Amino acid sequence: MWLSQLNASAIGLPEVESDNEDGLPDLPDEPFAKARSNLACFNGWHYREFFDPDPTLEDPPCMGDVGDDLLDTYKDIKSGLLLFERGAVTEALWHWSFLHRVHWGRHAVGAMLALHCLCISRRGVNP
Repeated sequence: MWLSQLNASAIGLPEVESDNEDGLPDLPDEPFAKARSNLACFNGWHYREFFDPDPTLEDPPCMGDVGDDLLDTYKDIKSGLLLFERGAVTEALWHWSFLHRVHWGRHAVGAMLALHCLCISRRGVNP
């Protein structure tokens, strides 16, 4: 549920502009290692997806990995939190919004669909 709330919150972020040319701060090693360890149980939960679901395209499906999706989402959100904690609120909002559109939003939605299908299949319901 937290992943869907996070995604919905990102969609509602205000549009802001940033003149920050420094990019995102590096994540400290210890919290990143802890997150990687906590999410490791999801590694290898693969699923098929279309990178661009436009039906006019003929791209083949690709493989997603729930563990990778969750870790990428964590990295992008945590980097913005570091900016926010430093008082760079506008830059944090811009990075969360921008990276949601171009990176972690896809990972979050892919993970949500894969986890939904996994839960349904474990209940013995196959659509």
